[in-house]
Amino acid sequence: MLNFKPKKTIMKKVKWIVSWLLTVVLVTTVFVNCGEDEVAKLKLISLETDGGTDLNGATSATGVPVGASIVAEFSANVDDATLEAITLMNGVESTAVDVNITVDGKTVTINHVADFGPGTTYIVTFDAGLASSAGGKLSNSVERSLTTAGNFAPSGVIAHWTFEDNVNDVVGAFDPSTSGTDVTYVTSRTAGAGKAASFNGTTTIIEVPNGNQLMANGDFSLSFWMKVDGTKESHFVMGLAGWYGFQFEILGGPWTATDKGVKLATRYQLAASTDAEDTWWNGNPNGWQGSTFAKDVSTAGGI
Repeated sequence: MLNFKPKKTIMKKVKWIVSWLLTVVLVTTVFVNCGEDEVAKLKLISLETDGGTDLNGATSATGVPVGASIVAEFSANVDDATLEAITLMNGVESTAVDVNITVDGKTVTINHVADFGPGTTYIVTFDAGLASSAGGKLSNSVERSLTTAGNFAPSGVIAHWTFEDNVNDVVGAFDPSTSGTDVTYVTSRTAGAGKAASFNGTTTIIEVPNGNQLMANGDFSLSFWMKVDGTKESHFVMGLAGWYGFQFEILGGPWTATDKGVKLATRYQLAASTDAEDTWWNGNPNGWQGSTFAKDVSTAGGI
């Protein structure tokens, strides 16, 4: 009997301690849950061009205009201090694209400094470091790709004529003064190459009024494809009119079938005068002055 009350008192103390511990655990659990709700993970809701082309679909978007901007919508306001987590890459050349990125609440707009190149794949990446204003971050990096309209041209080109039923320069400011004279359009060398302009050999001509600006940088690269489907010799193909500049020609003369040639006729400005030195190729290994290599195609029928 003497020990009965002390035991009852001890039981009460034990019950009180257990109840207190349960309360602490409950309060701690509620506190942690509130923190997770407050800093919710950032999620990408939509991704499209400013013209409405969906870039967030199951397949990569194609035919995107070269001047399009990219607009991303997120689940929460985006912290503009974390925009370095957004990158845009040229998928063909594996190079970064210069961009200006702006934030308006949940909306992020990616504007490229220069237009996209035609027929080129680009990759936009939102790294996991991108965060909301509340501190929530993307759970995983998000990567999406797009391909622009037109035939491929490397970045940095000054002018690019694709001849897709017109004579327009699709990347620069070198549009011809007219739609050309007696120009028709035919299938090019492959389906991927699209179309080509066909010249009749007598009256067809395409003139670019500011063509002299193509040489404004002092040096340049010229790339084109042509198929000769006639027998006319000594034929001008393209170039700058007049005595200064360049022109590409199909050579004429009493040559054999395996000794036909083409040349890039050029005139150079020297210190106090000018001089000419043509770069030409006749399809045999003899080469010519100023040439260090000339591929031999004589066994394949020549040029």
